This record gives sequence, structure tokens and C-alpha cells, in this order.
Amino acid sequence: MGTELIKKCFCSGKHEAAPAGAKPVIKIGMILPLTGRNASYGDGAFKAAKLAFDEATENAKYAYEVVVGDDQLSSTLTYNIMKEMVATNAIDAVITFFSSAGLAK
Repeated sequence: MGTELIKKCFCSGKHEAAPAGAKPVIKIGMILPLTGRNASYGDGAFKAAKLAFDEATENAKYAYEVVVGDDQLSSTLTYNIMKEMVATNAIDAVITFFSSAGLAK
């Protein structure tokens, strides 16, 4: 498992020390099937999440940065990606897909 399965896809801020007056950043991980035979479901979920985050960010107290991982709907990949996201990206929350892969280990 390598970082090739995790990629930053959209954000409304940087996860760095915010300048005075800037919104604090909440970093959210999304683990979806973006490749493989279930990719269309993951793509739809990704697009819906992007719309929701874009809309929520307009007048929000926080800025959001979303890091997306492709688990190909595999519970093993879901587990490995989550471990890597938490270890290397300082994720504040994680959203997984609606399958049993999201309940991995």
C-alpha cells in the first residue's frame, strides 16, 4: 500500500498555522471506490461531497480540506488507507463508503 492511493482532491484552505483572522482548517479524509467496477458509485459520492463542502464553506466558521483515498471497495485497502491518512495527514475525521469495506477491521 502506498500513497498513490491517497490524493488531495479539493480544499478550501491549507493545514498550516492560520494567519490571524483566518478560519481554522478541519481536515477530513474520504475513502471511496474511485477505480474498479464500483468506481461510478465512488465518483458520484465524491462529486456530491465536493458540492456539499463548497456550499458549506461559504459562510462557515471553518475551512475544510478533504483528502481522498481510493479503496476500490476493498476492506483491506480501506483499513490501510485509513491508517495512512491518520498517520501522515493529521486527519480530523474520516468518511467511508456505504459498504462493509467502510467497517473494515
